[in-house]
Amino acid sequence: MQSEPNRYHSTDRKGFFAIWQQLGGKKSRQRSYRLNQLNVALEMVAGIQDTFISQNEFFRPNRRKESLARICVTFLDLDTYDTDYCGYNHYQMVGLLLAHCEDLHVPPPSVIMSSGRGYYMKWYYDEPVSSKALPRWIAVQKNLLKKFKPFGADPRPNEPSRVLRIEGSVNSKSGKPCEILWRGSDCYDFDTLCDEVLPFSRDEVAKRKVEASPKQSKKAPGPRFINKCQNPNLLVFSSEQLHWDRLHDLRALARMRGGVPVGQRDEYLFLAACFAAHCYDAHELPGELRYLAEEFAPGMSAAEVEGFMSSVVSRWEAAMKGQMVMFRGKLIDPRYTFGNAELVVRLGLTPAEMKEMKTIISAEEAATRHADRQRQRRAADGAISRAKYLAEAVDARSTALLMKEIGYSVEEISSATNRSVSSVQKYLAESARARKARPVPS
Repeated sequence: MQSEPNRYHSTDRKGFFAIWQQLGGKKSRQRSYRLNQLNVALEMVAGIQDTFISQNEFFRPNRRKESLARICVTFLDLDTYDTDYCGYNHYQMVGLLLAHCEDLHVPPPSVIMSSGRGYYMKWYYDEPVSSKALPRWIAVQKNLLKKFKPFGADPRPNEPSRVLRIEGSVNSKSGKPCEILWRGSDCYDFDTLCDEVLPFSRDEVAKRKVEASPKQSKKAPGPRFINKCQNPNLLVFSSEQLHWDRLHDLRALARMRGGVPVGQRDEYLFLAACFAAHCYDAHELPGELRYLAEEFAPGMSAAEVEGFMSSVVSRWEAAMKGQMVMFRGKLIDPRYTFGNAELVVRLGLTPAEMKEMKTIISAEEAATRHADRQRQRRAADGAISRAKYLAEAVDARSTALLMKEIGYSVEEISSATNRSVSSVQKYLAESARARKARPVPS
């Protein structure tokens, strides 16, 4: 029988996972392995106490957020020993957790495990999702955290780099092993799980965005659902999601250009740091900046990195303290922000490169994408193409003129051609003007 990590990690995928071990006192050890080494690594640590494994996968041999490749599982770590449930046995706790899921309309987990002192709940995915979905994944984690707070839900599961105990590993604090207590039959599609857990599904969010659009704001006053304070779903327009996507765009651009172009590493690193400052919590950014420097400016010394990004860090620290700055008569977040037009110029993006970008695009590319979406929407709604519409219009015009010559009324022509009375009148008027403009034969 396969071990529990085989449910969310696959030896067929490329990337890395990490195993972390507590060695006693403050000593610990972490090693990263390729995914195709999963079964060998699990055999090596089988039965060793206080051994943990990363729940997600990374494209570098570390478990930093900026190295996140795929998100594989939604999970909760319940420290029930610090709650009123500390005296309950495993069977009672499993029953209580499943009943709590049903009461709050939360899909049942794929598995419930004992961690040796507390409990893990995990929701496995049919397929892992891209790291681009991280802000939405965090929103799901936070919502589950609130729902299971009475059971001592640990807030650290909001971190995608989190490690949990490996099945069979003994918890040295209790002397009890990590073990599976209950297995569900469900693996979940990530978007479906989000729709079940978050306050609004994507369709409901889209509807609210339309209802609160600027064009309708005068007729229907009210808040626009475009930030994470007003909408717990953390929409695409949230600052965190926007800057996370821009960081991915910057990486994609570097790959398309065969690496960071010579002479532009400072620019790439500065922009990457500015984007990261909107995505990382207070304890994360300093370490992540060093990894970004290795990615976008390899060879730059630690002192150079610190000096080069000092302004980014100082603005980020001010934001973490809740400070605001005055800009054009308004109080705004002190962290650096850039408009798309400026980013396109600074990075020298070509139209072909913008086709591969998600968020860093010109106004022209945005308009093109909007037009494409509108065409797809109309096609899905059964609308005819413009070419077909014009062809039918020509046929309707010819029919209208012929029926008029025969003696039919405008109303009768309108009914026969399925055109409005005003359209028929327009056809006849245009035909009359055309006849008057024809040269008289000599």
